[in-house]
Amino acid sequence: SSLTTIDDDAASPPQKLLDEQSSFEPQIQRDINRTFPKHIFFREQGGMGQTALFNTLKAYSVYDKRVGYCQGMGFIIALLLLYMTEEVHSVLIDARALSLSLAFLLTHDIGTKDAFYILVRLCRDYEMSGLFEPGFPGLMKFLYMHDQLLEQMLPRLYYHFDVLLRLEQEHVPAECSLCGATRSTKTPAHHVRAQLVH
Repeated sequence: SSLTTIDDDAASPPQKLLDEQSSFEPQIQRDINRTFPKHIFFREQGGMGQTALFNTLKAYSVYDKRVGYCQGMGFIIALLLLYMTEEVHSVLIDARALSLSLAFLLTHDIGTKDAFYILVRLCRDYEMSGLFEPGFPGLMKFLYMHDQLLEQMLPRLYYHFDVLLRLEQEHVPAECSLCGATRSTKTPAHHVRAQLVH
């Protein structure tokens, strides 16, 4: 199996995993600053939010060798970290209590264990790992389903996107990446699929 065995009662995130090396550490470190960079919890370089995010992502990359790490995982973990504990939520709501709450959070796990285990459950039990595995098999499946539903339910819109996609493929350089293709909220799903296949 590509999954490392973990103890549910381990430290947070599981210390056993943090003690191991991950080949994804440099990539995770690079992406940390790009994850909600203006949010109070994550904007301080090397601060507790970025540290919690790094530790959770590193632990998961060691835990699941098949998935490892993919850039989109950071945003999911960041959201989980923000809502895992009431203390983090109160820090974000009440800036006046920031110094007292930060002192508390620095001595506690700030939800990293919970965020780690929720990502494990999402990937294992809800097949979310396919969104991050090499080749993005889950993403391809969902994009295919999206295209089929769009064609059935809104055929005129589907064919409009299809024409736009063919025109754009003639003018878009090959260097366009999945990340660039998905940044726009106006990008149709089959455009992303074409970028992945390209």
